Amino acid sequence: NRIEKYVYKNNEIISLEYKEESFPSEEIKTYKVSYNYKYDSKGNWKEILKKVNGIELYRWVRKIEYYE
Repeated sequence: NRIEKYVYKNNEIISLEYKEESFPSEEIKTYKVSYNYKYDSKGNWKEILKKVNGIELYRWVRKIEYYE
């Protein structure tokens, strides 16, 4: 695997692109990965959606409880 390009926004990765060679065919596949973030009212991420080549593959969700 070789990552070709990262794109950052506000210190977070929003996309990357990498190539992978499959064996034994030596076919090279290119993958474009994007991340979308959702935030709570305090600015902490509460959900990250990962897409690979436009297909939603992973969703990370976290619940943060604040005490006052």
